[in-house]
Amino acid sequence: MRYAKIIGINLLILVALLAIVELIFGGWIIERNVLANYNIVFSKTYHFDVSKIYPEGGNVTYTRDKYGLRMSGKSEPGFAEILTVGGSTTDQRYLSDGLTWQDAMHEELLKSGLQMTIANAGIDGQSTFGHLKNFEIWVPLIPQLKPKYVMFYIGINDFYIDAEKWAEITDIENAGFKSEIKNKSVIYNTVRKIKGALNSRVVRVSHSKIDFSKLTYTTKPLLDSTRYRIILGERLTGYKARMEQLALLAKKWALFRFLFHNHVVNTGFLTMEQLKGLLKQKIMVM
Repeated sequence: MRYAKIIGINLLILVALLAIVELIFGGWIIERNVLANYNIVFSKTYHFDVSKIYPEGGNVTYTRDKYGLRMSGKSEPGFAEILTVGGSTTDQRYLSDGLTWQDAMHEELLKSGLQMTIANAGIDGQSTFGHLKNFEIWVPLIPQLKPKYVMFYIGINDFYIDAEKWAEITDIENAGFKSEIKNKSVIYNTVRKIKGALNSRVVRVSHSKIDFSKLTYTTKPLLDSTRYRIILGERLTGYKARMEQLALLAKKWALFRFLFHNHVVNTGFLTMEQLKGLLKQKIMVM
């Protein structure tokens, strides 16, 4: 009985401490903490040593403004005509302010007479599940944000999502107590982030230095075409549903059209001339 009482008291203390942690750092009282659970940061400047990632090394400066954005052009989101959404290849955490592809695109468009401010809403590690959540809990909080275009640069992070677990989109659409816990619990989201970081190392999609001179280029697939279609087809079922949902959300937020540039489906790249033509014509690309 004595040991049972000691264990019971310690469990009560542990539960009380966890409850305090949840109340302080979770989103139950402070709504902005919900956004922190999704790796969205505000009014922060970080300095990173990238010598272990890029050959030229050195330190980079990474800044998120008070709305959680990286801006190219004017500083206020109300001026943004293009909103970019994606994972690490959109976020570009280890590229200094002013050196992202959004900055390069802004400069090239400016040379062509198109003065267009770009708001970068990329979040490192996010898949289309996270992008959908962004439109639910983050984008509506950004004042006067009404871009003409929403550009999605997505796909690679979705490829490694387990097909059976994440094939359906109903978990996103049907809010409830389970959804509330996922959104607001700092403990749940800390565990989720740790698992995600470990999994990213296993499948080698984490930030690391790659020596391309030691890699051999091949056109031979790892799997035969039949097995490949079966595996990829399961993943694409859920991915297609999420793409369609993002398209609907983008139409609500963008005044004109939106652009998809997809890592999985489209392995090519838009040239600057193609991009400028699309922007002038207000064409939607899927």
